[in-house]
Amino acid sequence: MKILIRGLLMLLAILFVSLGVSYILSGNQAEIVNTVEINKSPNEVIDFISDMRNELKWNPDLQFMEKKSPGPIDVGTVFRAKWHMSDTLDVTVTQFYPPYSVTFENGGAIEVVHKLTLTKMGDSTRLESQFMATPHGFARAIFPTIKSRIEAQEKKNMKNLKKALEGT
Repeated sequence: MKILIRGLLMLLAILFVSLGVSYILSGNQAEIVNTVEINKSPNEVIDFISDMRNELKWNPDLQFMEKKSPGPIDVGTVFRAKWHMSDTLDVTVTQFYPPYSVTFENGGAIEVVHKLTLTKMGDSTRLESQFMATPHGFARAIFPTIKSRIEAQEKKNMKNLKKALEGT
């Protein structure tokens, strides 16, 4: 019995040390950059992506999205959202330069600044997504394990967004 208790205590000690080291090493912001070419004009793309309610059409990880602010979308517009692995969050438009770019920011355990930049490319639009995530609290300790999932999801999201906009 004493051997079993010692083994469990050792296992717990290793777990706490591992989480502590992970916490210390993972406090920096992670930047995930993706690009996609969409066969639509920049005006069509910015109209679609700036209204975050459209994310329900292309992001399977999104559980709900609602616009909290009255009036047209502009700097200061607030959306309320919940993704699969997040708390319910307020997401605010912090920069808006149609049809060139829009930036969204939210707090939470993983604070996100998501900047979308559009460039006209003939008859299509090149969209660059800069997804900058900063973990806080316990999320710092587990961030290294979920960062690769976020990267993979963001890559899929660009393909899904293209399909939604192009109607394919």
